[in-house]
Amino acid sequence: MKPLVDLDSLKGLPCEEVIAKISHSLSDGSEDADKIQTAMNDALVEALNGKSTFDPSDITDDVIIETMICYLTDSIFLQITMDAGKAWNNAQNAKELQVAENSLHELISATVDNIMEPKLSKNIRSFSKTD
Repeated sequence: MKPLVDLDSLKGLPCEEVIAKISHSLSDGSEDADKIQTAMNDALVEALNGKSTFDPSDITDDVIIETMICYLTDSIFLQITMDAGKAWNNAQNAKELQVAENSLHELISATVDNIMEPKLSKNIRSFSKTD
């Protein structure tokens, strides 16, 4: 079975290109492809922060955990703001809206981290739904 993404084949490419390829591969064919790509892009940029050239050995267990937590956080944040629709735009000004967005994102991030980190830190390379 051919892998969805072969990290070794991406070695030496610019990280921006690798992030785009991974995000596209993981979202291809999904009706929520744009949301998935946005969240995955943000998560991978965060996880590979400071790297210009991709090396598969950079994908450590900590990077996988950080990527998953960032991805879940961004996915939940995007869904909440989309579901809120126009109600989300009831802020009096742009600064108030930014403060509300930042507060919501921080709350979601802390919650996801508290729930997922203990589950993922056991053995990230092998886990199940019951973990």
